[in-house]
Amino acid sequence: MRGLTSMSSPNSTAAIPAARISRCRKMQGFKSPTSAKRFVSIHGAVRNILNRHRHLIRRATFRRFGAEAHQAWNGATAAA
Repeated sequence: MRGLTSMSSPNSTAAIPAARISRCRKMQGFKSPTSAKRFVSIHGAVRNILNRHRHLIRRATFRRFGAEAHQAWNGATAAA
């Protein structure tokens, strides 16, 4: 019976889905949900620009994509 009582304690994470736990842990570094949402929206846009996957493309093409991404990033940050 001892195991059952520990599972029902308020600090137990056994009853909380793993996705919710990870979401809560990610948001601990932010002061409010609004600031977390703002960061995620900006982070998503930047990641879409800079993240490149080298799948079935030549190295030269991969480097060109990287150079273009950095030029786009430099242009966006210079305008801001």
